[in-house]
Amino acid sequence: MSHKPLEAFMEGNLYVEPCSDEALEFLSFVTKTAERYNIEMGTATNKERQFVLEQAEELFDTMGFFHEGSAIFAKNSDRSPNEPQVLEYIPAKDHDETELKVTYTTVPQVPHTKAILISRPVWLWGAEMGVNEDGVCIGNEAVFTKGAYHKENDTLIGMDYLRLALERASTAKEAVDVITEL
Repeated sequence: MSHKPLEAFMEGNLYVEPCSDEALEFLSFVTKTAERYNIEMGTATNKERQFVLEQAEELFDTMGFFHEGSAIFAKNSDRSPNEPQVLEYIPAKDHDETELKVTYTTVPQVPHTKAILISRPVWLWGAEMGVNEDGVCIGNEAVFTKGAYHKENDTLIGMDYLRLALERASTAKEAVDVITEL
């Protein structure tokens, strides 16, 4: 895999080759981010360039678009680079059990779950991102707050909602319904 665009960016040259409107939009966003922080990319230090990429990445974290009849989904993981993740295929399955153990709690189990392909940190049940057999695709976004939050490990977490929606929904609307009904 070529890292030519990133290498050129880190050297201070914004490299562009024929690419999608979405990629050009991202490059434009990076340039505007540099301007916002008064960083001249041609003379910037590597630390300044890294800062610009991190700022742009936070606001341009998940991208979905259609290209030549296919849906394309791109998602950056907000997890630590030292936290292992697995890419896991889970086939569709019929269930007899009535409860399901998720990361910190249990939820009612449905009679049938869909086949899913997910990426998840190894320590939890949920998923960072994934797609199901019907093409429903969801990516988790980290939300940081200064306010109070639930500190007990006895509730659903965002990544549990994501996986439950993929396992149970045939459409994006159904996924929203699954999440809001839990």
